[in-house]
Amino acid sequence: MRLRTRGRWGVQAGIMAGMAVAAAVFALDLARSEPLATPLFLSQWALESLGPGQEGEIVQTLSGLSLGGRLAFFTGLHLAVFALIGMLAAALANLFHVRWTYRTGAAVGLGLGILLWSGASRLGTSWLTGAGLSAEVVVGASVIGGAVLGWHLRLCHLDAEEAPPTRRHAA
Repeated sequence: MRLRTRGRWGVQAGIMAGMAVAAAVFALDLARSEPLATPLFLSQWALESLGPGQEGEIVQTLSGLSLGGRLAFFTGLHLAVFALIGMLAAALANLFHVRWTYRTGAAVGLGLGILLWSGASRLGTSWLTGAGLSAEVVVGASVIGGAVLGWHLRLCHLDAEEAPPTRRHAA
């Protein structure tokens, strides 16, 4: 398996995992009758936390965006981070010859969710609770994202091993 192909599969798996996490948080927001509250709150918190002394052109541009613009930027950033996580997962699988499954991904998601909550809570939990995110939500969404990532990487691996070789016929 070429690393380049694995990287492409990792990006796909990461984006799918990011979409699964976003869907889980969106479902939670819908259950609270506040659709899109979490990503809008987190994008606003991120802009405000930079402070007036650290504002550059990018921060000023983002501050001037509409709610839809901020949501689009935050979603793009979210999916880009997950694409990087997927690439890393695919590269590690290639390096250590790990066969991904949804269980493997869920276990990795559990570990990452715990690390994420621990690291994020060191900044203070007011921004997490303001977004309606508890430890259970963060860890649960991470497990869902990890399971989707592992499931997709497993499907890609099976496709590569079981697909019959293609032949090119000369015309």
